[in-house]
Order: sequence, then structure tokens, then C-alpha cells
Amino acid sequence: MEGVDRIARRIHVAAFAVYVVAIGYTYNVFVPLTQPFDVALLGSIFALFALMWLVAFAWRSIRGRRKAETEAFRQNFYLGHMWLYNVAIISDFWILMPNADDAMQLVGVMFTMGTVSVEAFATTRPFAAGFGARSLPYFLSIGLCLYFAVYWGQYSFIIIVFIVCFTALMLMARHAIKLGIKQLEVAHDTKTRFLASASHDLATPLQSARLFFDQVIRSTNADARDKATVGVNWAFDTTEQIMQQMLQHLKLDSGGVTADIREVAIGPLIAQVAETYELAAHLASISIHALPCRLTALGDATLIERAIGNMVSNAIRHAKARRILIGGQKRGDNLRIWVIDDGVGISDADFPRLFEDYFQGSNHGDEIRGGFGIGLASVRQIAILMGGRAGIDKRWRHGCAFYLEVRGVNTVAD
Repeated sequence: MEGVDRIARRIHVAAFAVYVVAIGYTYNVFVPLTQPFDVALLGSIFALFALMWLVAFAWRSIRGRRKAETEAFRQNFYLGHMWLYNVAIISDFWILMPNADDAMQLVGVMFTMGTVSVEAFATTRPFAAGFGARSLPYFLSIGLCLYFAVYWGQYSFIIIVFIVCFTALMLMARHAIKLGIKQLEVAHDTKTRFLASASHDLATPLQSARLFFDQVIRSTNADARDKATVGVNWAFDTTEQIMQQMLQHLKLDSGGVTADIREVAIGPLIAQVAETYELAAHLASISIHALPCRLTALGDATLIERAIGNMVSNAIRHAKARRILIGGQKRGDNLRIWVIDDGVGISDADFPRLFEDYFQGSNHGDEIRGGFGIGLASVRQIAILMGGRAGIDKRWRHGCAFYLEVRGVNTVAD
């Protein structure tokens, strides 16, 4: 933050210098046209502004030596100076412009609206939470509109319309920048959580592999070495599966996967997934039941199998279930593939984010959390890739009922 603060100080010094030059120039131009009272008032405003500016920076310098500044103090300090600029600018405009011709008034509007654009962009970040940040750009525009409404002239209407439209555009741009910053922060946060989760999940099998490998080297008992060898193979297989899951999700996320759409028999895919995860389910004391399905759908067989596998793996890891049911059901012109468990279910607060990247639900213990939070997100991306959709039936209250829905003819396979 020291670098940002140093840049901000330079900007304020430059802005103050520009303001001094502008006042000096306009003073020389308008003095012959301005009443003595107005000249004295203008000089008083400028002197007061300069004094407040210098006192504020001197006070901040003295205060900074005594104690560290908080982020809120820094934001409000610079925002306070922006409000001070605005008050000085509008006061000068109201004092000087009644004596100016139309051309000079238009020049004044042009420069003032330039300040509006600067303030609109300056209050995106880091001043978004500071005092009066949201309404700061409005002040100059409202002051100008009131001026031209009071001193109505030939161009007042079109100038007011221009001020309103220009301010609206600047505020829309500010909103777009804020959204962009928020998306970057979310992306950074999710990737950080992804890497942290990856480190956690990869550490477990790698540590196990190290222990098993140490047993293989040191053990003098043949049976113990054989068991340790099996453990080494398991650890490396688990590591490979985790890496494959991560790479598959990254490919999906980057658009590096294309779907080979053709008519696919769903029954054999369901049976294959049940067989693949049967051992993992058995170790978790869960029984898998694959219902017969003689329906077909249009999709990519590999992607459909992967999506079903992700839903089953998610249930085995997190559901704390006793049974998992896999089946297919015709839904109009589409086919819905269900993975249903009788586990602990999903918290209502988690429903909106279940299929988001890197999201991990809150309804299971830390001892089984694990995972990258990408299994269901990959299911969603696979569904979109095939022109379908993925979801969860919120009506199911005795566990979870996830589904992958794909389009197709849904004819009965021979």
C-alpha cells in the first residue's frame, strides 16, 4: 500500500497545482468583469481551500509518525480532499460564470465534466468503502445543472441534458469496472482455494506412499512387504486419479474438450460406473445399485460416464450414505440420469452454489471434506457441453438426488 499511497499523494499535489494555475488564469480573465465583492469572495475561497489542503497534509504527516494509518483512514482522507475539490470548483463556477460568455461557460463545463469522469473511476477502488464515495461524482453534475437552471440561457437545456447523460455513462462505466474487479477477486480467491485443496488432497496419498515405501524397504517379513506394496500402488493410483480429475476439469474450464454427440446406450454406462466405484463404495460401507436402463440419448459416452462417476464419487465421499442408486428416466424429449443417496442431505444455504467451481458444501465434517470442489462443477460443464443440464431435486429430503439431463431420441435399445 505504500506505493499506492505515494502515487495518490503525487496525484493530489498535481491536482492542487492544476487548480492553482486554473484559478490564476481565470482570475486574470474575469477580474475586469467581476464585481469587487465577487473578487474578494473568490480569493477567500481559494485561500481557504489552500489553507485546508496544506493543514490536512501537514496533520496527516505528523499523525503518521505517531501511529500507523488504517485503510479506512487513508480512504476517507483522500475522499475528503475530493469533496474539498468539488466544493471549491462549484463555488468558483458559480462566482465567475455569470459574467462569462457562452463560449467560456462551455469551456468551464468541459473541464468540470472531465473532473466527473476522473472521480467516477477513482471511486471504483480502493475508495469504494470510503465516506461518500458513491455520491461523489454526482456533486459536480448537480451543481452545474442547478447553475444552468438558475441562469437560464440559450444553451442551458442542451447543456443540462449533456451533463446528465455524461454522468450516467461515467457511473455505468464505474459499475462495469467494479464488477470486473469483483470477478478478478473471486477468481483469485477460488484459484487460491483450489490450490490449497489440491495441496491437501495430494499430500495424503503421497505421505501414505512414502510410509508404505519405507515399509517395503525396511521390512524383513514377506507378507508385510506385500501389503506395503499394495499400499504403495493404492497411494499412487489415488494420486493419479486426483491429478486426472484436476486436469479434466481444467480442460473443461478452458474449452479444450469437445463433445462427440451420437446416440448412446445409457444402461451400459450406468453399469460400468457402478462397477468402477463398487470397491470404493464397499470400503465406505455403501452399497451401489445400478437400475436396468434400455433407453438411449444423444451425447458423448465418455463425458456422460465421467459425469455419472463424478456424482457417484461425490456421494461416496460426502453423503455418509448407506445406499446409492443410479438409474435413467425419460423426461419428455430428454433423458435424466439420477444418482440418489440416502445420506445426510444438503444444507439449504448450499443449494444455490452446489455446481459452482471450487465450492465445497458445509454439511459434512472436515475429516471427509477433501476434494477440490470441482466434481459437480465438471458435471455442470459436461451437461452444457452436450446441450443438457445438471441439477438437484430439492424435494428429495432423505439424502440427495442429483441428475444429469441430456437431450435425445430416448428410443428403446434392442
